[in-house]
Amino acid sequence: MRIFVHLVCLFILGVSVIAVGETASNSLYPYYPSGQKLSPDDTLFVIENGAMNDAERMMILTLAGVVAQQKPCIFVRIGAGYDIWLDDLEYEYGLFIDDSFRNDPWGLLAHFKGALEDSAFVLYNLGQSSTNVAVSLSGVWRAVGVDESIAAQAQAAGLRQKTDVRGKDEQWCFENYWQLFNHGLLVQQKEPLFGLRDYGPLARAFSFFDGNSDFMRRVMEAADDDSPILGWGDASQGEDKFVKAASERSVFTVASDHAWNLSLFSAMQVDSLYQRTHTEQETTAPAVHTVVFVMSDGDNIQWLMNDFSTNERWYGSPLRGMFNMGWTISPSLAALAPTVMDRLYRDAATGPGRDFFVCGVSGGGYLYPSYYPDLATHCDRLDDWLQAADLNIVTILERRRGYFTPEILDNYTRQPQVLGCFYLDYAKYDAYNGKIVWSNGKPVVSARLNLWQGFDSPESIARIVNISPTDPANPLSYSFISVHPWSKSLEDVQKTISLFESDIEVATPEVFMRRIIANVPHEPNLVHDKTAPGDFRFTLYPNPVAGGATGPYSSAVTLRFQASSNKLPRHVRIVDVLGRTVHEWIPSMTPGMSSLTLSWDGRLWNGAPASPGIYFVQAVGEASMITHKFAIVR
Repeated sequence: MRIFVHLVCLFILGVSVIAVGETASNSLYPYYPSGQKLSPDDTLFVIENGAMNDAERMMILTLAGVVAQQKPCIFVRIGAGYDIWLDDLEYEYGLFIDDSFRNDPWGLLAHFKGALEDSAFVLYNLGQSSTNVAVSLSGVWRAVGVDESIAAQAQAAGLRQKTDVRGKDEQWCFENYWQLFNHGLLVQQKEPLFGLRDYGPLARAFSFFDGNSDFMRRVMEAADDDSPILGWGDASQGEDKFVKAASERSVFTVASDHAWNLSLFSAMQVDSLYQRTHTEQETTAPAVHTVVFVMSDGDNIQWLMNDFSTNERWYGSPLRGMFNMGWTISPSLAALAPTVMDRLYRDAATGPGRDFFVCGVSGGGYLYPSYYPDLATHCDRLDDWLQAADLNIVTILERRRGYFTPEILDNYTRQPQVLGCFYLDYAKYDAYNGKIVWSNGKPVVSARLNLWQGFDSPESIARIVNISPTDPANPLSYSFISVHPWSKSLEDVQKTISLFESDIEVATPEVFMRRIIANVPHEPNLVHDKTAPGDFRFTLYPNPVAGGATGPYSSAVTLRFQASSNKLPRHVRIVDVLGRTVHEWIPSMTPGMSSLTLSWDGRLWNGAPASPGIYFVQAVGEASMITHKFAIVR
């Protein structure tokens, strides 16, 4: 498979009007510029990351971006997953690896100095705001960024200083040069980081970092509608701060702050991307409870490109292939690093357990749908990207409650490529307890459980799943379990599965969706509201409850259930506002029981009194789930 993309376009840059080679944006992914195509036996110059100091590294990365405006041919080797991708470039795509400058950044600079306009460099201070200024201007001026510590060496190598931006910041650059940049792509990158320092110059993107400031919002506002912002923002007070700001301005985030060599990868394209673990249409399902595990955060392409494939916690696990597993992935990877995406697909386990990828949150990149003014446009474009990336299920992450409705979801489900969607609540992934919303005749399935440290554990998940319904026509017979990669691993997934009863079956995401479509009765737009009473009714008293961490309780919490169809709850638990289980019951039933009373003394598993605050009772029956809120006050 040795077919590469050839992208042609003309850029007019700045006041000097420079026509730059054959650099272009892909017609399918108009956001993402790329250099000329590479052919088998083209030369790739590899340089070791460890052979450079920080100043030299930034110089070489900006050089790689400028060179890639014509034809990419510089690869910085940083190890981890990048060794896999480098081997692929050599052995699968036929590139010739040249090691002449593997440990010689100045020799590499001399070799490619002719790609610079007038051998120019931009002088800056490493790690300060002027870093982003120099990286931004290097792309539009076809210069390299040179830190003051190596300025004399750069001049001795024949480079000429074009301008000095020391002491300047991104706002100065924005106000003076915004008209020179590509308005269809932004880079948000902390000054000390080296990821994207090649791709920003290739794309002639404006690079900046200013926390969650008014200036950040001003830059986002100036970008073209429905444009990507690569990198990562200030998450010190929560990632939702900058993702929400971007979403409100129709800008989607592609987490990529530690992504390297995109100036090279983005110029390559396989003949077709396809998953090898698709399944045929299912018309019937066995009498089992069907579970799907989906690992989140695959919208983060820098994770996919670094140690995702080598770390035994994730795709590098020897457990892969022992059970069916779902993984999220960004469709933007098909444009930014298509050979990486293809290799992930080729390496997918095909049996006995199979890997299957679904689109990560919430489309082309990370966005909150209810805040996104151009959601309809984004989803229309998304359909083409899903086809190109061979993805048919979309994961949606929403920041605010009350928007898990067909009005929002229809933007996704009206796309022909979309089979169904998974739905996550930002504050609590499983806030909707497995509720299914039908939109355009397609299921949007919310997370029922959350394998995440501090939320659900393998033991607590197994307790709930093992007593869940097995009737394939019952929407409660399906459980989507989200897996948090930073606190859990495939070992935790395997442990959870080992605790399941024999009537629990783990499926791939595609099989999971097809079973729901084929077996659960539905109309084109229908909400399976599992919070509505069905099998039983219940009351809780007192509410609020007096007591808490400051003193003894004046009374216990009493839950009284009354069967409405000779059925009572099979599982009852109390959770806090973070979704953590603080107490649970699996009631013993006898034939003919019509009522059930449970009491909770307000104490946690360790015997300590629960703190004052809001709590929820979740009661699960055979065909319904009831959630009831109560408060503990001092």
